[in-house]
Amino acid sequence: MDLQSCRTEIDSIDKQLLTLFEKRMDIVSQVANYKKEHQLPIFQPERERLIIQNKIAQAQEDTKEYVTSFFTNLMEISKCYQLNLLSSQPQIPFTQGTIDRDFDKIVVGCAGTKGAYAHIAASNIFSTPNIQFYQSFEQVFEAVQQQQIDYGILPIENSTAGSVTDVYDDLTQYSVYINASYDLKVEHCLAAKQQTSMDNLLGIYSHKQALHQCSGFLKQYPQIPVNLYANTALAAQFVSENEQPIAAICSEACANLFGLQVLKSQIQNSSDNYTKFIVISKQLLSNEDCDEVNICIQIPHIAGELNKLLTKFSFYHIDMNKIASRPIGDKDFNVRFFINFSGNIKDKNIQQLLYDLHTNYDYCKLLGTYTKY
Repeated sequence: MDLQSCRTEIDSIDKQLLTLFEKRMDIVSQVANYKKEHQLPIFQPERERLIIQNKIAQAQEDTKEYVTSFFTNLMEISKCYQLNLLSSQPQIPFTQGTIDRDFDKIVVGCAGTKGAYAHIAASNIFSTPNIQFYQSFEQVFEAVQQQQIDYGILPIENSTAGSVTDVYDDLTQYSVYINASYDLKVEHCLAAKQQTSMDNLLGIYSHKQALHQCSGFLKQYPQIPVNLYANTALAAQFVSENEQPIAAICSEACANLFGLQVLKSQIQNSSDNYTKFIVISKQLLSNEDCDEVNICIQIPHIAGELNKLLTKFSFYHIDMNKIASRPIGDKDFNVRFFINFSGNIKDKNIQQLLYDLHTNYDYCKLLGTYTKY
């Protein structure tokens, strides 16, 4: 049989498959109605497992793996279809509105001190910042959760160094929501007290993200010890108060603020170095301009489960922008997935997806819905 004949035969088989698929989905709808009448759950994992095992047993040896994938996806589509048929339009509760940028009424918190990149981001997002500074990201989360401040400004992603993992972890631990994001161009310099030179430096201090973003520069000076510090601005403050010849990696604005001289400027690895900052608050805010949603979800540690999750996004026609994993810290090495996708939580498909995820997984947290400033 030549190639064209093979393709013709496949087209014929596909036509039969389509007819059978539509017939199967019609029966699935009848099953959904029966489950609704008798108050039965849509997902029956033991039955699904037995069905898959039965199909594998019937398959030829060289197709067993593909049969498993085919029927697993088919059953996942069937469950999504049933859920769509049975559920009334779910509603995710939120407050209509945007972040309040009137500083006569509100207080914003960020980690570090004056001159920190979060401080710069806050000044760009809000007009005349009334800012409370904290020693750590976690303290900012705590202050927002306890409603000591109205908003927190936190870095979550860098175009060079990747995710700020501490912030991702804190998002799962605190009852707060992301309500806006802002991309700040980050340009690092090496700053030290007057009369200090590269030749007599005893150490360089900065936040781990900044050190990562300047790794190429640091490799040129392997003889100078590199030290982690809680924040770039706090590192600059530490250098300004220290008598030893040490330096900080920070912004030039921060260097000027603390009276430091710039030994080297533009030392980041990439000239297009951006950090995404998020604005968190106690309330989940949303409006018609919101076009991104963040969630965190934990799925069973079983082969094929991630594929099932991705199938749901495909079924609801939702564009996933990013998926990243973080360890939970248990003995079984389980992870949680952080997923960012496009859309507004008022959209029917997104409402259905969130309802589906909350229905079928033990842990699924909506982290926020927002737009970029």
